[in-house]
Parts: sequence; C-alpha cells; structure tokens
Amino acid sequence: MRIIETLHAPVTQQWQPAKTSPTGLFLRLIRKKRTIVYLIPSEGYFLTAFVFGEKATEAARKSNLPPPVIAALNAARVYAEGRGLRLETRTRDNMLTMLKLAEITMTL
Repeated sequence: MRIIETLHAPVTQQWQPAKTSPTGLFLRLIRKKRTIVYLIPSEGYFLTAFVFGEKATEAARKSNLPPPVIAALNAARVYAEGRGLRLETRTRDNMLTMLKLAEITMTL
C-alpha cells in the first residue's frame, strides 16, 4: 500500500504466513515497532485488519467513520492487545475507510 507508505514513512513491509488467507500469506505494514495494518489477500479483494487499544477505539468512535464500521468496532471482542477489527476492502470507499483507520492507529 504505497499510500500508507507515503503518509506514514518510513514503513516496513513484512510478509508472514497466514492459515486463514487463500494465498497463505498476509502483509503487515509497520512503522518503527508499531503495526499500522494487516492486509490479507483474497479473491478479488483483501481484508484489512486492525488492532485498536482503548484510546484508538475512542478516537474511532468519535470520528466520522461509517456507522457499520463503528458498529463492527463496538462488537469486536476485546483482547489484551485491544479490539481486533477486520473489514473487506473492495471499493474506493472501503479504501478511504481503511486509510482513516490507519490514520487513527498512527496518531495515538
């Protein structure tokens, strides 16, 4: 994702094995030691996955993200690392939402 690499440079790409991906891999975009987003390739689209701590969750709730995204975030199970959120990215609007979520991740 060149746009994320440009907006949050320097970004490292790290391919890792994934049992849940049709390709058997996922891409992790990292800045310093912080993961920005996980990208999981699928047939004709990809899943974007985020982990939000409490501050990022609150920032997302207060943002202008689409209501279904906020609902998915609110319904996400809470783990020690935070709330895991996976969204299908198929359209330009999906991409803009993913970029907004990445921005929230990087500002906190």
